[in-house]
Amino acid sequence: MSADGRAVRGFCPRCCTRHDLPGRCPGPVQATGPERPGWSATYRTPAGREVVVVVIAPAAVDLWCARILSLPNGIWTVPGAAGAMKFLGRTDRDAGIRARAWVEEHAFRVGWTALTGAEAAPVVWPPAVLPPVDERPIERRGGADRAPALRKICSLPVRYGLDRGTIAAVVRNVSETGLFVRTERPPDAGADLRMTVDLGGCTMPLRGVVVWNRPRPESGRESGMGIRLLRPPALFVGFVRGMP
Repeated sequence: MSADGRAVRGFCPRCCTRHDLPGRCPGPVQATGPERPGWSATYRTPAGREVVVVVIAPAAVDLWCARILSLPNGIWTVPGAAGAMKFLGRTDRDAGIRARAWVEEHAFRVGWTALTGAEAAPVVWPPAVLPPVDERPIERRGGADRAPALRKICSLPVRYGLDRGTIAAVVRNVSETGLFVRTERPPDAGADLRMTVDLGGCTMPLRGVVVWNRPRPESGRESGMGIRLLRPPALFVGFVRGMP
C-alpha cells in the first residue's frame, strides 16, 4: 500500500518499528505464530470508505507484534524500508494499543471521519478468499504462446541458499511465477534455491530455479538473478495480485 501522505517519521528502516520498547534495535521482526485480528474501524476518506484492522501475532518469547491493514489487501508500509509498519509490545494488548493509537492519530490529522452503526463495515477474516492456484510445475503450465507474467516493482527482503536461506538480498521485482533478486553473488543458472521472503511482516518460504544471472552490473542494470518459482503458494500469489 502506498504511503499516501501517512506520517512515517520515527520508524526505523531496519526493523520498521518506532523503538517504543527500551533497548537497541531488535533487527528484522517476524511473526512466530498466526496473526489474528484485533481492533478495527471504518473511515470515510476523500478516496471513499476505508476499513482498517490491526492484526496481532507473537514475535518472540516475550514479544508481540501488531501491524495495520486496509482490507482486503492493503499493507501500511514504511516507505524506503520495504516493510510493514510494526508496533511491538510485551503483551498482545500493548502492541495492539500502539497500532490503534497510530491509526487514530493519522485519521485525526488528515480529517478522516470514523463511521459507526450500519455505515461501519464488518471485518471478515481472513480478508479475502484467494483464487485456486495451478499446482503443476511452471514449465507445464500452458504452451509457448502463453503471455509472460506481469512483473511488479518492489523492494522485499529475502534470504536464499542452496540448502536453506542464509544469504541476505533484496527482491527488486516480482510476478506470480518469478522473482528478480538483486545480489552480488548470484548462483549459476540451473541452481535449485530455497528462499524466505518478507511479505510485509509475513515470512514466506519459497523454492525456485535460477534461469539467468548477472554477476556484475551491465548497462545500468543491477547485478542479480532471475528465478522461476516452483509451485508458488496461494498466499504468495494473492499477495502479488494485491500489489499496486
